[in-house]
Amino acid sequence: MKCEHCEKPATVHVTHVANGKVVKSHLCEECAAKHGVVQTMGSLADTLLGPASPALSARTLACPSCGLSLRKFQKEGRLGCSECYEVFSREIQGVLSSLHEATGHIGRVPKRHHHDPGPDVLLARLREQLSDAVRSEAFEEAARLRDEIRELARQTEPEEAGTT
Repeated sequence: MKCEHCEKPATVHVTHVANGKVVKSHLCEECAAKHGVVQTMGSLADTLLGPASPALSARTLACPSCGLSLRKFQKEGRLGCSECYEVFSREIQGVLSSLHEATGHIGRVPKRHHHDPGPDVLLARLREQLSDAVRSEAFEEAARLRDEIRELARQTEPEEAGTT
């Protein structure tokens, strides 16, 4: 999308409601500054993790592969390499689980990528369904799901070595 005032890419998107009408503006950073539009939202990492706390500032957490620090990640909102996900996993996991109530994908898969989900994925889906059933007080369904979870867990447990 291009800026409404010049041909540069629009990076600032503003939505106003005036007299019951929704008005959307798409501007580049320079035109937004010229027209007095202020971006109040920082980077995604800043939004999710918040500003660096003194406890995090005291730690010098950095990726050994690319050298990205937690503070720089919070400032820029981008990870430097694939190892950053592992290095900053503890900081990211808490935020993701509070936003999504889960840290792994247990949703639907496009048909072209369909494959048999592993037992861990099936168990996660059943546990989510069980939680929903309990919340909605569908206790018969919850009992059925509980039994299905127990059976699947029993089938997937590693067999005891050396037992007869």
